[in-house]
Amino acid sequence: MQRAVELRGQEKELHLKLPTHLQPLLKEKKLLLWQEILLDLEYPDAKIIDEICHGFPVTGWAQQSNVF
Repeated sequence: MQRAVELRGQEKELHLKLPTHLQPLLKEKKLLLWQEILLDLEYPDAKIIDEICHGFPVTGWAQQSNVF
């Protein structure tokens, strides 16, 4: 909870930079906190947060996740 408060300003900046069609969908998501948690856990697909922030392509090959 404390880290979420500390990241609040950076989260706001990130959300302002998101594509406009994703802003309403990700409005309440704590993306930077989520990313920190994944990195701390050494989760092999921590780049998923970048993909969420840019949107997933609907055509072509999906990027390798190192999980599935």
